[in-house]
Amino acid sequence: MFRIWPLYFAWKQLFPSRRMGTAFAYFAIFGIACGVCILAVVIAVMNGFQWEICQKIRNIGGDIFIHTPNLRMEEGIRLEEWIRRETCVESAALLRAKPIILMKEGRISLPTLVERRSDDRWLQRHAIEEAHDQTDKEGIWLGGDLAQELRVFAGETVQTLAPENLFRQRKRKKSPAFHIVQIAGIFRTDWEELDRRTVFSEHLIGDGALAGVEVHLRGGYDARDVSERWNREDLVQPLRATPWQESNRQLLAVLGLEKVAMFFVLSFVLAIVSFSIASALILQIFRKRREIGLLRAMGATKMAVLVSYFYQGIILGSFGILLGNLLAFAALHYRDFLLGYVLKLCGNGDEILSFYQFSHLPVSLSGNEMIIICALAMALTVAASAVAALWTVRISPSRALAGE
Repeated sequence: MFRIWPLYFAWKQLFPSRRMGTAFAYFAIFGIACGVCILAVVIAVMNGFQWEICQKIRNIGGDIFIHTPNLRMEEGIRLEEWIRRETCVESAALLRAKPIILMKEGRISLPTLVERRSDDRWLQRHAIEEAHDQTDKEGIWLGGDLAQELRVFAGETVQTLAPENLFRQRKRKKSPAFHIVQIAGIFRTDWEELDRRTVFSEHLIGDGALAGVEVHLRGGYDARDVSERWNREDLVQPLRATPWQESNRQLLAVLGLEKVAMFFVLSFVLAIVSFSIASALILQIFRKRREIGLLRAMGATKMAVLVSYFYQGIILGSFGILLGNLLAFAALHYRDFLLGYVLKLCGNGDEILSFYQFSHLPVSLSGNEMIIICALAMALTVAASAVAALWTVRISPSRALAGE
C-alpha cells in the first residue's frame, strides 16, 4: 500500500525546508544529466554519420544493382527498358566498364571507364564543372580527385588508350596510337575510390564488359522488398538483383558495431555516477542513523524506510534525466556553433573540414533510443539507491538511539 510519508521524507532529505537543496542532490542530478547528455549527443552524431553514409552509398551506386554476367548488349538494353517501366523505379542506367589509360603532359592514370549517358540524372546531381563549348560528342567525365591528379579542367583534352590496343600495337611492333578526347565535365561524390579511379563516357572506346543495371527507386519503396520480388518472379539465373544493404553489408555491420560499442562504453559514465550516488547515500545513512532509528522506534517499518531511499533515487533520476534531455537538445540544436568553436581551438579547422568532407554536422536520434537512454539512467540510479537502502535494514533502533 502506498504511503505518502516515505516520499515526503525522501524529498526533505534531498531538499530541506530552509535550504534550496543539499550539495549531494545537485551534484547527483548534474552527474546524471551529464551522462544522459553525452550518451544522447554521441548516439545522435553516430546516427547522423551513418545516415549520411547510407545516403551517399544510395546516391552513388543506386538502390539496386542487377548483375548481368555473360549478357549480350541487346539483352541488356531490353532489361533496362523493362526496369524503366516498373512503377517503383525512378531511373535506371545500363553500365559497361573497362580499364583505360589517361595521359596529360606526361601525367598518367589508370582509371576504369564506365559508360553512362551525358544526360543522366546521376551526373547532373554530382557535376561541379561542365564544359561550356563541348565539341566532342564522346567527351568524358572525370572525378574531382582524378582531375586534380592530372591537373586538368572541364573543356580541356586528354589522351586515352585502351589496354587491348596497346597490346595489339605491340604485337604489330607499332607505337600505340592515343585517342584525344575532350573533358565534358567534372563530378565529385566525396567517395575517394569513385572520384579518383572512375571515368564516365557516353560511348566506350572499343568493347567493354557489361557490368549491370544501376537502379534508383522512388521514395517509399524498400530496396530489399523490390529485389526479393524481382529475383523471385521476374529475373532468371544468372541475373540477380542486389539491394544496396546487401552490397554494403560489411560497412553497415561495422557502423552498427561502432554505435553499439560507443553506447556500451559511454554507459559506464552513468555507471560511475550511480556508484558515486550509492557511496554518498551510504555515508548519509551513517550520518543520520539516529534519525532513522527514531523513525523505526515511532513505528516505521523496515520496508517504509527502505522505500524512502528508493524514492530518493527516483527523484534524483527524474531531475537528472530532465536536465540531461534539455542539455542534449540544446547541444544538438547549436551543434554547428559548438563545432566551429572547437575547430577554432584546434587551429586547423579548414583542414579537418576538408578531410571529413562536411560543413554541417548531421544528427539523428529516434524516440526509442532516447527512451532506452532515459530508462538506463533511471535503472542505474534506482539500483544505486537500492544498494544504499539495504544498509538501513541493518540499523537497530535501540543502538541507533543510543549512538552506537
